[in-house]
Amino acid sequence: MKRNFNFLLELTEKWWFFLVLFAAQFFLFPITTKNFEFSEFGIIIGKTLSNSLMGDFKNYYLYFQFPTIIILLVLFIFKNRFKRFFTIYVIISYVLFGFLQNIGITEEYGISIVTINLVMFLFVGLSWINELLNQKNDYSFNNLNWKTSWLVAISLICFWWPLNWKTLEFSPDLYLFIDNGSSLAFCAMTPIYLTIMILNLPNINFATFRITSLIGLIIGFYNMINFSNPNTYNIAIMHLPLVIVSIYSLILSYKKHTTMAKMHAQPT
Repeated sequence: MKRNFNFLLELTEKWWFFLVLFAAQFFLFPITTKNFEFSEFGIIIGKTLSNSLMGDFKNYYLYFQFPTIIILLVLFIFKNRFKRFFTIYVIISYVLFGFLQNIGITEEYGISIVTINLVMFLFVGLSWINELLNQKNDYSFNNLNWKTSWLVAISLICFWWPLNWKTLEFSPDLYLFIDNGSSLAFCAMTPIYLTIMILNLPNINFATFRITSLIGLIIGFYNMINFSNPNTYNIAIMHLPLVIVSIYSLILSYKKHTTMAKMHAQPT
């Protein structure tokens, strides 16, 4: 099992890994059941994401929000006694993110899939399977202090997601905590999962931490394109936490792990 952990960690330190990840953004084309045209690459992606299967669950968001809140609270209370169940829940989450957010049904393209997003989301899920097998995360929350409290505040905003999806206007409605579907959204939950890992540094699975933050950063940057359109400006703002927390986590994933490796390398 340790070998699997080392493989993923070493993979993220290879220059060609980033080259392959970069190339995949251009060569993993979206898939449609009809009317696919290379010239409509971007349009297909936009249509798929705006008509994703997640919208079909709108009337059931409540049944996903409450369990997620309970699971997060139970993890904080029971810590490592609950970590295996929590990890399984995160794995299921990323599988759901992948399929619900990146598969859509439209009149123009039939069933369409944003392949690159689906692959990246499942790759994050794979990194959490790595954690399930290796059990590197220690949920003692020893790094929870005033210096990391800003991450907790950001996590609350992400779960609240105070944006009205119909008008794309910000809303102060606290009911959105249980009625906005954030528990089914990669961009809302990834900063929360990364924050949980940061609050437990340095005793975490660095392979999982690094891969989650890297994919989070890529998806976050894609959403920054919304700043170019005044009508979607607020969507871009809501995705800033994903970008900020992902960048911070990615830096920590290399800095902290390098420091620990040097400490272990020193003779005793």
